Amino acid sequence: MDHAAPELEEKDEIAKEDQGPGWDISRTQADSFLLPRQFPTSARMLRLPDVIPVVSLSHLAILKIYIIISAIEMEVGWLGTAKKLGKHVLVDDIFLFDQSVNYGQTELNTDSMASVMQDVLTRPNGEDIFNNIRFWGHSHGTGGTEPSGQDDMTMNTFRDFGSDFFLRGIFNRRGEVSFSLYDWKNNVQFDKLPWKVKGPRVSNAVYQQLKQDLLAEMQAKVKYLRPMPMKIGKGYKYKHKPWFFTGVFGPRQ
Repeated sequence: MDHAAPELEEKDEIAKEDQGPGWDISRTQADSFLLPRQFPTSARMLRLPDVIPVVSLSHLAILKIYIIISAIEMEVGWLGTAKKLGKHVLVDDIFLFDQSVNYGQTELNTDSMASVMQDVLTRPNGEDIFNNIRFWGHSHGTGGTEPSGQDDMTMNTFRDFGSDFFLRGIFNRRGEVSFSLYDWKNNVQFDKLPWKVKGPRVSNAVYQQLKQDLLAEMQAKVKYLRPMPMKIGKGYKYKHKPWFFTGVFGPRQ
């Protein structure tokens, strides 16, 4: 027994050397502390491509977006068509979907998307519209236009649908807009793209009818998602004021 002890001590020393200088995982718990904390790998382009996409919105699309954002103080989203034509990404029309909203989020789920798809198929040129639903836009209310983690996760959902590209637009009530193009075919993501409005203008009569129709559609499709209560003082109160459409509807009861 006395002769076996030095051999065991020698094996322990070898094991410590294998672990690296200064590390004894069994005693420092380095294994549980370090190994799970691996950051995702990222890559960036060292220079911009020769051609930068430009987002071109129809007058109809931008008016509908303006009406929706002007009416709803909270976050609210929509889907739309997007087509590539040379360096341009053309957005012809947008479509409101069923959603629950508050000041911090708007929900886009598979049921809402399926409902929009079924609706566009009933329209003239419905199949063409269906095949070009490649734009997701939403408002951050009075907040900034930087994407949230949830915004990025939503784009992963669109990638799973098999689209070769998808356009995201983040708007706010201050008139700020940020477009991102996810070009999965070429493995490139463009952020803060230039944009413009082009095409024939909508007449005032058409605009007034459009506004009336959209307000009715918002009443039917946009629901309040009550935020979690926060403890303030002795009791629980809601941080956000009641939901309302500014200048259109009164406070929600």
